[in-house]
Amino acid sequence: MHRNATNNQKVTSGKLNSRHSKSKQFMNKISANTTNIEKPKGRGQGITGQFRVLAFLKRNYIFISIILIFAVALLWSASRLYYGFFYSVLEDKVDNTNLGSDKDANWEALSSRVAFAIKTGAEVIEERFPNPNNTWLQRAKNYLVVSDLADSRYDAVGLKEMFESVGLSLETFLENRQPLLLSSSSQKKTLEVTVDQTKTGWWQDREKNLPGFHMLWKKFPYMDWYIMCDDDTFFFLDGLAAILQHPIFQQAMREEIPIYMGNQFNVALCEGYDPSGMTNGTLNPWFAHGGSGIIVNYWALEALMDMIPWCMQRFQDCWAGDIKIGLCFQELGIQIVPMGTHFIAVDPKSFFDTYYSQPPYKQSKSQDIVASFHHCDDEEFAFLFSLQQQIIGKNKQLVRFKDIADIVSPHFHFP
Repeated sequence: MHRNATNNQKVTSGKLNSRHSKSKQFMNKISANTTNIEKPKGRGQGITGQFRVLAFLKRNYIFISIILIFAVALLWSASRLYYGFFYSVLEDKVDNTNLGSDKDANWEALSSRVAFAIKTGAEVIEERFPNPNNTWLQRAKNYLVVSDLADSRYDAVGLKEMFESVGLSLETFLENRQPLLLSSSSQKKTLEVTVDQTKTGWWQDREKNLPGFHMLWKKFPYMDWYIMCDDDTFFFLDGLAAILQHPIFQQAMREEIPIYMGNQFNVALCEGYDPSGMTNGTLNPWFAHGGSGIIVNYWALEALMDMIPWCMQRFQDCWAGDIKIGLCFQELGIQIVPMGTHFIAVDPKSFFDTYYSQPPYKQSKSQDIVASFHHCDDEEFAFLFSLQQQIIGKNKQLVRFKDIADIVSPHFHFP
């Protein structure tokens, strides 16, 4: 009996040893399979890594800052160099290429991508604004009327609304506005000849350009082109389209290059620039004359937008709104594209009888297209609109200088 019990104990012990051996073998297999598995990093290890990065940045922040500043400066310089190269090529194209061709004149295809700001004033809006409104503006899809006072009859916005859109108070601005700085009697005489000081509206007019462009951008975002002109400006929209659709300007749009163009005038009587056009032996900078049209593309106005509040206060003592825009673009390093042979700062008869012999007009050729005339009265608006209708309706061609000269100045001879 004891022997059987002993045998039973041996059998039981053998089974237990066998099970223990198998369990040990199984655990050894698991251990072998998991030895090559990477242990996950603990939370403490991740935090330690972050502290190492922060410590590195703290130790080398001056060096890193210098590298970042250098990289930004390098990119900015490269863009300026490319812009300068493009502007030089563009100016060469403007001087030597016929920008306007009849096949390029497709205003209807372009009209939805162009926005106009028409500058007027409370003293003249009833007399002047109907002229563009009943002629060329009929074909413009996007436009804004800017005045010194709001006028619901013409959907005109006033200076108060424009200043509010920029984030400034008109009342505070006018109270703090610096007087015009005239350093000599000759400069004062020049200013008196240049502007009509008897009308208070004119002194408000110089404040419209910068906030007017700001409001035009906000009302018509993502346009290809933004144009500001006066209420006595006549635009030949088909001729304008032929210019804006020229391949060189389309290239500028694709490559995001800012374009600021118009009839080029020298800055005078602002920022110490002499009215002669030369200051200390150096040619004064150019600006685009507002009456014949200030033309900017999307990229130029996008760059200008953030600068507008600063420029309004920085150049508040400047006597002309179009000069303020030119000075603001100068701060941005954006050069003007001279287009004085297409955008004319005077009326047609004065152009041929008096101004054609003066630069830049004497570069205009008989077959060059006309984009705009300034200082047009009721009769000239009616005449130019009728002439445009006749030429386009009869020949499907653009209006050119010769077409106008034959009527307003029959004895005029192009060189």
